[in-house]
Amino acid sequence: MELAPLRNFDEFCGRSARFNLPESAQKADERMKKNVLYYQTNYLLIITSLTFLLWLANFAEATGGIFSVVLLVFTLIQFDQSSNVMSHPNGKQILLGLTLFSVAAVLFFWRSILLVTLMILVSTLGCLAHAALRKVNIANNLASMKNKIKSTPGFKLINKLDSHLYALVDSPAFDR
Repeated sequence: MELAPLRNFDEFCGRSARFNLPESAQKADERMKKNVLYYQTNYLLIITSLTFLLWLANFAEATGGIFSVVLLVFTLIQFDQSSNVMSHPNGKQILLGLTLFSVAAVLFFWRSILLVTLMILVSTLGCLAHAALRKVNIANNLASMKNKIKSTPGFKLINKLDSHLYALVDSPAFDR
């Protein structure tokens, strides 16, 4: 798996980029998929940067939210592998203590968890709005990258969400 190359600023949202509303929901869907595939590294960089900046602005609260989510996921993994924990002489007490501690952390850091979720959602929605509104004038580049684009993380993620992606990429309409 390889990342798509980082696209330059002028092409991404500078003078050569054109924005308009798509004519229909289907056109918006196709435009978003094409733009996300082509600019996936730019979008990943923006989402990561904005989330990091918002995390720095609310460091203590965001760190508490991240800590409680990681703790909750760790507890759920322990429940999934509870046979390993239960083989310990105090396995039930350990699992009960871990569960109570993680629930207390989630309740205590509830606002922080919402803040972390909001940080990621805002930056992701901004990127999706850009992808939907940016007019696709990258067909020649996409057409030449068809085989390479199928090995990128963005393609694999979109393909999991939309089973028709292979049909879109392999269709003649993808080249337009």
